[in-house]
Amino acid sequence: MPVVKHAHGQPKNNKRIHSKNEEKKSSKKISISKKLDADKENIFRSLAVAFFKDKEKWKDVKFVMKDQLIKQKELYSNIFGYNMNYLMAVLSYLSQTCLMEFWFYSSECAQLVSDTFNVPVIVFGTGSATSLLFLPYN
Repeated sequence: MPVVKHAHGQPKNNKRIHSKNEEKKSSKKISISKKLDADKENIFRSLAVAFFKDKEKWKDVKFVMKDQLIKQKELYSNIFGYNMNYLMAVLSYLSQTCLMEFWFYSSECAQLVSDTFNVPVIVFGTGSATSLLFLPYN
């Protein structure tokens, strides 16, 4: 990246020039702030909109997450200590109506999304709950 030096501070029209890598990374910002109804929608549908531009591709989100989980089984089970059976059950549940026990849950699902799609994921806490940041581990 070229460096522009100016003897007396920054020039009036100073704009940072972004590299192509930075432009690609910045385009991956995703914000999901919709309230979800367990009978109609779930976080996997929101992720489908974010990554595939179609809420009906929520099963695809689960398939690629499940694939990542299987590929990195040792990491998630032995290093992170995740309950693999429960995560597999969540990702394998494909009914239109998402029962509460199969909802997307933090922190395991959030880390898995971050790793699968190579994006940072922020889970905002409500009330006194702490917000969490998950970065891709790849």
